[in-house]
Amino acid sequence: YSKYIYAALVRSQLSELGWYRNNTLFSKTPIPYKNLIDICRQLCDAEFSNSKNVEILQQKIWLTHSVASDAVYQWRIANESGGE
Repeated sequence: YSKYIYAALVRSQLSELGWYRNNTLFSKTPIPYKNLIDICRQLCDAEFSNSKNVEILQQKIWLTHSVASDAVYQWRIANESGGE
């Protein structure tokens, strides 16, 4: 099934599970980030390579390599366009 079905199932059981949600982020503890780009803003370094930033993200939160790579890419685009 798609991730949207699983996300909907978890959202419907958040209180029973005792989990927290912030946009598309789910956790068993409070989430100090607004979204993936906010995580990149807080954890990534523009001086580091994309692969190093992906590694940093994956050490902090549970993401696939593909999702972490996409987040870093979007973060870099936002930085270049002055979106930070």
